[in-house]
Amino acid sequence: MYFSSAMDKRELLILSWVISGIVLFAFGTYKRSTVPENASRAWTETCNWIGATGGAWETATNWDCTGVNRVPTNTDQVVIDASVTVNINATTTIDNLVLGDAAGTYSPILNFNYDAITNGALIIDDSNAIVYANASITHTVGTTVVVGKTYINVQTGNFTLNGSINVTGKGYAASEGTGQGMNGGDATGAGYGGEGGNTSYGVTGGGITYGSLTAPTDLGSGGGIASTAGAGGGAVQLTVTGTTTLSGTISADGVASGSAGDGGGGSGGSVYITTGTLAGASTVTANGMAGYRFGGAGGGGRIAVYYTTDSSTVTYQAYGGTGNIGAAGTIYKKPAAGNGDVIVNNGDRNPADRKTGDLSAGITLNSLEVKNYGRIHLTGTSTITTINLSSNGTLQLDATANTTYTTLNWNTSGSLVDRGAPFCFLVEEEI
Repeated sequence: MYFSSAMDKRELLILSWVISGIVLFAFGTYKRSTVPENASRAWTETCNWIGATGGAWETATNWDCTGVNRVPTNTDQVVIDASVTVNINATTTIDNLVLGDAAGTYSPILNFNYDAITNGALIIDDSNAIVYANASITHTVGTTVVVGKTYINVQTGNFTLNGSINVTGKGYAASEGTGQGMNGGDATGAGYGGEGGNTSYGVTGGGITYGSLTAPTDLGSGGGIASTAGAGGGAVQLTVTGTTTLSGTISADGVASGSAGDGGGGSGGSVYITTGTLAGASTVTANGMAGYRFGGAGGGGRIAVYYTTDSSTVTYQAYGGTGNIGAAGTIYKKPAAGNGDVIVNNGDRNPADRKTGDLSAGITLNSLEVKNYGRIHLTGTSTITTINLSSNGTLQLDATANTTYTTLNWNTSGSLVDRGAPFCFLVEEEI
């Protein structure tokens, strides 16, 4: 039976079947779905949020699904077009997600009130997800432990971000996390992808680096406390089979220390994207933030992006915080066909002796770019096609490093420090 786009709600009389010569009739009500034309399910219903702000996704009375109060399922389009906060508390599967409205009239917030990276994503299983301008996605702030992380998995369709994913300051609380700063009268900054900054008075002990270069999912850590301190950045993961269009922003920055005492800044968090095509013009950040006065700044976080095609002009930042500067975090980009690229860029902020986390042993890269006061150590065996060293970037080869490369592009303002490792300059290089 065929329904044109002009058809809306119909009462259908269906001849069902004949059993023992008795004709049975069944009546049913069908409603044309309001899902986008490129959605693949024919009979998806729309579930509109009607609950108050702060309500739970899992409460049936918060939804109107074609006149029925029930929790959306994997055959439903979900529409949240009111200025409310919706708390999602466990993994769930839906057909399609619309957050906000095309005019940008409303500013809904979808809050992940659980660790979705560990315990299961919000899954869009048969269509698309769009976050309109003024709409946003976040997760619950961490404490001494992980409380929330954001993970959206679009299994067959596309993800469009015109609004924001903002988990700034949603990581570990002050003086918490693996890379926490050191407490004291002059406290140090937190680390994650880059080490936390020391203090103006030479107090050392800025937070350490931790976590994965290639699959970052950790929260940023909190700065050391001196009356106050900054929290770390949160964690975002996106997995999209189709096209990810980033026209809004993704922010997983730490938080600066408050203005009491000389507290340390929080480190940046993590952003981990896997997509078919990457498109759009956006900014993705996992920056550390400043300590107060003499306190150390947080180190940068970690960003990893995997793609089949990249037609975007997205800008990535994982800078250490200003003041008593933290070290740059890591940016890792990898196409489906080929090795990855690592970028260590501290945005022209000189972190003195603070450094980015060491590259893991056995890594193979298409390129390593160290610039703008980025500073990184090689400690194990690595194979790198192209090394780009410029703009006050520093590459240190520790005694245990064994580096094979094809091309070295070394600008005179860059530095290469060899601590006893074998490193051969190729005869065709220009230094």
